[in-house]
Amino acid sequence: MPSLTDNQLLDFLSSGYVIVQPQLMTPEDHAHLWKKANGLYESVRDLEPQTTHLERLGDNLRASIPEIDQMLEDPAVTDVIRSILGDNAFLHPHNYLHMSLPSDQPFHQDGNLPWNERGHYRSHRPDWLILFYYPQAVTLDNGPTEVLTGTQYWATDIEMPDGSWRSGDKIDPELEMSSLARKSIKARDRALAASVDKLGIPDLERRFIEVPAGSVVIGNYDLIHRGSRTQPEQAPRYMFKFYFARTREPAGQDIRQPPALANVREELKPVIETIWHWSNGTRYRTELAPEDIELNGQHLTAGCEAEKVAAAYRLGADVTKDSLDVLLAGLHSEVESVRRASARRPDCTQRKDGEAAYAG
Repeated sequence: MPSLTDNQLLDFLSSGYVIVQPQLMTPEDHAHLWKKANGLYESVRDLEPQTTHLERLGDNLRASIPEIDQMLEDPAVTDVIRSILGDNAFLHPHNYLHMSLPSDQPFHQDGNLPWNERGHYRSHRPDWLILFYYPQAVTLDNGPTEVLTGTQYWATDIEMPDGSWRSGDKIDPELEMSSLARKSIKARDRALAASVDKLGIPDLERRFIEVPAGSVVIGNYDLIHRGSRTQPEQAPRYMFKFYFARTREPAGQDIRQPPALANVREELKPVIETIWHWSNGTRYRTELAPEDIELNGQHLTAGCEAEKVAAAYRLGADVTKDSLDVLLAGLHSEVESVRRASARRPDCTQRKDGEAAYAG
């Protein structure tokens, strides 16, 4: 049986992450894994070239530190992964051991695997998870991960005028880690705040994840996040990173209605309503009045990113052909964000005449 309650799953879908405490691991296990992480970093400190450094810290963690499988196989961890991804979730071969630094990362989404290829757009369904394991306690002093809650459903434009894509998945393409490092602390904070404002979505919540030693954070792959700076004279803060993927569609054998969405951000309600029904093997359907179709069409073409996505989901859940026509027109827009939002509702809707229509 899934280990997440309906309210916990709703919180994951709305905030983008859940914190898990491993069930069978001891404080000694976590301390041992910190020492192994520290030793691995010591072993690569002077290695060249950079690819050698990557091969030691990334993609070989389970060979270099086999004890990490204790965490990956802990029942509390596997139960949460199964709750979200279903049975037979796939552990992706890419992994990495991160250490906090005196510098700050910019806010970003992890690149599309493998290695930032642009072969697919980001799916809003919980098909991919990112797992952060912290063998030591994480505080504001030793460089906690900072997240923008609920941002896993939104993205920024990547198209360039010449038809190519810009590299990286930072929310502010002009803000580099190297440029942040050259700024004063106050100037860094101003630059980071300004980068959040560039998303154009009001009232975003910035949240530092402070957790006790041995905590596991399981998040939506596309949640916008960053590594924050560590304070001087702090012991290294390590984070093991892994990815998991869904291997099968939800079976829909335990159909449940979603909990009340009263505390969910307004633009996320149609998104979560749709994803909840999909995760139960059903489709969310409604019927919009003509004036609501027109209003959502306006939000789709002229709203901020959050409003565009919400409008696309409302239109995609509608059973009438008029809404489908609005989405199809959006797919041909010259504006990247309109096309991206219009493709975000990938369910079939059912027209009144009984004909199935693909909306996205």
